[in-house]
Amino acid sequence: MSPHLTDERHLGYDLSSPSTLLSPLCLLSEGSKAIRSLFIHTDKNTVSILPCLPPEFHCGRFIQVRCGDLGLLDFEWSKK
Repeated sequence: MSPHLTDERHLGYDLSSPSTLLSPLCLLSEGSKAIRSLFIHTDKNTVSILPCLPPEFHCGRFIQVRCGDLGLLDFEWSKK
């Protein structure tokens, strides 16, 4: 699976014609932001840990998380 800026597989997505200057790598960047938001959310002086964690992630570790001006954070979780 790789990112595409057009509906090459004709899945019915209504996508506008992208500029030839755009790279599909911008999709990876936005996707990583969406995945990161499952684990941590920062807003000014507030850090929310595991705000939208799916049940499939019953345990894990997230290291070297940059929280803006607040610094770096490492955390680990488990339901046990």
